[in-house]
Amino acid sequence: TLFRSFREGEAWTPICLPKFNSSGFFHAHISYLEQNTDLCLLLISTDREDFFTASDCKQRFLERMKKRGVYKQLQEALQCPFYSVSQVGIPELRHFIYKSKSSGLFTCPEIEPPYVTEEEKERLLGLYQYLQIGRA
Repeated sequence: TLFRSFREGEAWTPICLPKFNSSGFFHAHISYLEQNTDLCLLLISTDREDFFTASDCKQRFLERMKKRGVYKQLQEALQCPFYSVSQVGIPELRHFIYKSKSSGLFTCPEIEPPYVTEEEKERLLGLYQYLQIGRA
């Protein structure tokens, strides 16, 4: 099938990110790290001729991840992509959102007790929104 052939190969495609650079394209190298996994790697380049460089980078990246034991941890994380606030190791912490200023990426644990009802969850998210607006 098409899905299987995509897993076995590497894709190289132009992409436009207008909020980042409206005057040109980036090029994305998309590949699964191995045929039998759901781990996918996306490498982005500004040079349309970088396919082989990106392909080589993928192989080096995979080798280093396996050597350091990270690859197995990522595979395990796919089985349970959510985490609990208790896994952070701060006893009285109930919930948090961390957002990186440089990348804009964020992380947060699942919402769990004491935030049980939809109203309590909405209140928590409303407080985060209020804090974000106040910092803008």
